[in-house]
Amino acid sequence: GGLVGNSRRRELVTRVGAGGLLALSETGVLSGLTQLNVWTSGTIGPEGVRAFARPTALKHLFLGGGDVGDDGARVIAGSAGLAGLHSLRVTANRVGAAGMLALLASPVLRNLRELDLFNNAVSW
Repeated sequence: GGLVGNSRRRELVTRVGAGGLLALSETGVLSGLTQLNVWTSGTIGPEGVRAFARPTALKHLFLGGGDVGDDGARVIAGSAGLAGLHSLRVTANRVGAAGMLALLASPVLRNLRELDLFNNAVSW
């Protein structure tokens, strides 16, 4: 996968799976970012989501196509490292009603202003 960074805006756009996200988190690169956009046709899953469990400056997080699922949504909902998020976009990740409810009810995500669950397993 490739990395595109913008140090002025503290933004990273990447195409990596769970292993790549965990490797990035080990380097400390994710800790200073305010925006992270991850696109993948592979699997991020709950394991990749755990890469954000450490304290972070993230305000905007986009996870596209990573098979995060309900378990990954629960990890996001309980991750103190994401308490500063203003927008969360988890699209095409097989998040169902249980994951959506975990995100909506999360006390950790109390600063969230935008939640986008487009193209998931949630039915209305």
